[in-house]
Amino acid sequence: MIPACKILVVNPDIKKGKKKPTPRKPADRKSRISESIERDNPKEESSGNLKRGIESQVEDSADEETPKKRKVELDTEVTVYVLVEPPAVLIPTTQGSKNVAVPPLAPITRGPFFFSPDEDFSAFKAWLAKSLPCKEHLLPITKLQWRYEKPANDKKKPIADEAGYSAMKKSLGQRKKDFVINICMPPPKKDEIVGVSSLSF
Repeated sequence: MIPACKILVVNPDIKKGKKKPTPRKPADRKSRISESIERDNPKEESSGNLKRGIESQVEDSADEETPKKRKVELDTEVTVYVLVEPPAVLIPTTQGSKNVAVPPLAPITRGPFFFSPDEDFSAFKAWLAKSLPCKEHLLPITKLQWRYEKPANDKKKPIADEAGYSAMKKSLGQRKKDFVINICMPPPKKDEIVGVSSLSF
């Protein structure tokens, strides 16, 4: 019978005096975040460039969140009726010492004519003179007023110059329907009106 023997296995690393490697401890959450920041933002990148990059991202985000104003454009023609308002007439009283104003007569309606808001003020005045009809230089420009036909109690607004015309176009551009306006004005000179007999001012 063969006697039992023990077999001794020697680790070669231990035999040569090498130490057993120590397992690496898992990095905590704070360390992982720090390493991630260092990878995304190398040390050679200056702090100024990093700051500008952050500010740029913030501005881009703000631009996306801020709604852009939509430019209102009017792509339809505007209908214009001209209301020529006769001046008040004064008649003497029975005593002859004072004059009494006669109630104003109803306005004389002319038109309609049509214009596009793309046209300038000169073109608008030409259309207005043609609708009466009268010579353009005899229009009482300084006394021109406009209002919307609806509502009927819309307040009259001046249209005596380029600024007044631009204000009217801006108002029309913000309107969604009822593109009908009235131009209110006193009559031009009678002796210069073409076809004066038909106007009866």
